[in-house]
Amino acid sequence: MEGKERPAWQEISNRSPTFKGYWALWDSLAIENNLLKRVWESPDGKERNYGRERFYWLGKLRLPIDLISDRPKKEEGVNNYISHLQDQLKLTHAEVRQKMRIESDRMKTRYDLRANTGGFQVGEKVWLYNPKRTKGKSPKLQKSWEGPYTVVTRLNDVVYRIQKNPQAKMKIVNRQIDAVSRTPSQ
Repeated sequence: MEGKERPAWQEISNRSPTFKGYWALWDSLAIENNLLKRVWESPDGKERNYGRERFYWLGKLRLPIDLISDRPKKEEGVNNYISHLQDQLKLTHAEVRQKMRIESDRMKTRYDLRANTGGFQVGEKVWLYNPKRTKGKSPKLQKSWEGPYTVVTRLNDVVYRIQKNPQAKMKIVNRQIDAVSRTPSQ
């Protein structure tokens, strides 16, 4: 909580567990528009975000400092309360929509990077995943990747004609069904 001094543990040690929880989070709590928010900082300390508490709680919160020294209660008319609550809901809704749009764009970018890799080019070396089960050996200890193969022709985005060496028989593989990779994985 910015601008307020954190009480000593001896002062609050006999208080409720909820009170102690707020005390433990003292440095990561912030008040904005009469809403208590949990502040999350990125590992590099450049970005600050607020937790979801804001989106669930639109009323006035009692804070640990309020439990120590009671604050005077202001009477608020029903119409003022409703208009204030509507304003808070509109503000929160706009903020949530903006964050959802940002996250949606981020997820689309990540998906597009993986989905549109461009495939393999003619002459490129690839490995073919072809698991074979031999009796008496654990599947973990068997070699599942064959290669390297050379891409001879690209029939379309996902179907390729590959060949192990110039004298070997060509294979037609579908990248989506038969696993084909630039590097073999385990």
